[in-house]
Amino acid sequence: MNVLRPHQALATIVGVLAAIIAVCAYLVAANFWSFWPYGSEDGVVCTMEAKICPDGTGVGRTGPNCEFAACPGEIVYTNNQFGFQIALPQSWTGYTVVNQKEDIYDLTGATTTNNGVIAQFPIFRIRHPLSTLAVPRQDIPIMVFTTGQWRYILAGEYNVGAAPIPPSELAHNSRYVFALPARYNYAFPEGFEEVERILSGKPVTAFEPAWSQTSQSGISGIMLTGPTCPVVRVNDPSCNDKPYQGQFIVRKVSGGPEVARFSTDTNGRFEVILAPGTYTIEPVQHIGLGNQPQSVEVKAGIMSDITLTFDTGIR
Repeated sequence: MNVLRPHQALATIVGVLAAIIAVCAYLVAANFWSFWPYGSEDGVVCTMEAKICPDGTGVGRTGPNCEFAACPGEIVYTNNQFGFQIALPQSWTGYTVVNQKEDIYDLTGATTTNNGVIAQFPIFRIRHPLSTLAVPRQDIPIMVFTTGQWRYILAGEYNVGAAPIPPSELAHNSRYVFALPARYNYAFPEGFEEVERILSGKPVTAFEPAWSQTSQSGISGIMLTGPTCPVVRVNDPSCNDKPYQGQFIVRKVSGGPEVARFSTDTNGRFEVILAPGTYTIEPVQHIGLGNQPQSVEVKAGIMSDITLTFDTGIR
């Protein structure tokens, strides 16, 4: 066995200490002068994910929201509210963004009011600078859904367009799904081929919107009551569970102190911000068989989409 001589052992110790000091000095300097390569200026650590540009080069995520940097020769529209961006060629310089809202229809029959409209979703239409009323060009439409809405759309319970097939996903973050309408270019307006080429390059990317960095969380969804008929008949939509409009109490544990209170709209929809944890929800006015507290789980950094049904007691 080789035994280090005293001077060799001392040299080894000095070398290790020098390496540790060098690393520590780099970290201190990086923090002081903000040249740490793996985070943003605000101290947000971005992933090492890279996007390959059309010219073969790559760009990484940067900025306070860790969005991708622009590739050479392209312009980028960034939406910080929902957390997505789309890369466009230079020929789209001067583009406009048309922000609209469209309806989500409940196909389950649970929503019998407002012609079955259960909610609305935003749609952003990226419009070419040469598009006019006389000669409209093909827009790039980007639909925005919550992750809960998207699950119902894929399950065929919600409808968001005239096409018999659902939209196609473009990207997503922890709260939203960004999608392309089915048959968006059915009329084949001028420029539709260019839009198809742009979309084939997967130009839409997602990042976490600013609110998620503050750990905002809670629940959203719909409240239903049922049964609604003494005898439920097959294929009779009048006996389906119905949306419930009213007030609800949130407790940290069943029977515990009240921590929040919220109301549902005429379609039974609601949204409430809550810290992560387990809660019970009960109606202020008892429905059928008492207060019926129901347990829900709130996860950190996301709005969980749920449906709760309360027993009317009708038999």
